[in-house]
Amino acid sequence: FPVTILLYAVVEVSNDIGCVDHKTLVEVGDTLMWLGSNDVYAHTGGRPKAIGNHIRKYLDRINWTHIANANAFTDGLRYYLNLPLDAHEFPSIRLVYDTRYNLWNVARTFEGLLQGCQFQNKVYISNHVGITSEFAGLTTSTVEWSVTSKPFDEGRAEVLKEYKELHLQGCFAPNATIKVEYSCTDRGSDWVEIPYSFNPSHVTQDNSLIIPLDNMRLTNWVRFRLSGTGYAELQQIQRYYRMFRR
Repeated sequence: FPVTILLYAVVEVSNDIGCVDHKTLVEVGDTLMWLGSNDVYAHTGGRPKAIGNHIRKYLDRINWTHIANANAFTDGLRYYLNLPLDAHEFPSIRLVYDTRYNLWNVARTFEGLLQGCQFQNKVYISNHVGITSEFAGLTTSTVEWSVTSKPFDEGRAEVLKEYKELHLQGCFAPNATIKVEYSCTDRGSDWVEIPYSFNPSHVTQDNSLIIPLDNMRLTNWVRFRLSGTGYAELQQIQRYYRMFRR
């Protein structure tokens, strides 16, 4: 079999410029970029170039105690740098450097992004509470979620039930949206939406959901489907109903 031998050599680029964390090291096109101890650097050959002068006021506010949470990613054209500032543990600002125009901008604040990556021509980001989103340019679209319950007959399939309330307990982030639906069959797609509003919070909260009696008929079976966007942690669901003996 033919063998191809590739020869490489280590070349010293600098002996006084380092990288504070490998997660800030990103290749953007033909440019290697990273966060140093006192600047952001771009390297295309020769000596790395300091490019952080226009964001100096943010670099001076970096929380070095939590510098391990700093990170960066690219969409192929821009360098996105996430930094924990002041007393924040997680990144509280996303700075963006456009390599085409050599310009810095503030993309967004208080996202808490911990990672970004490219996969199959798309960019995905995740934050400190576990939300993973598809990243589109300078905006993001939150990944949608959905969960469907099993059919409930409350142990008496032959008895009709009148469902009065559905109580949800969980944590619903400020950017979360939730849609609640029910079905009176054990399968199929005959879903009916339940009007519902909630007050989002970063802590666990109880929310009582009252099912309108004029919308839901007496039924032997019931299924529930919850869907939405953003961070939602469902901890407990309680059903309140009344049985009718034949």
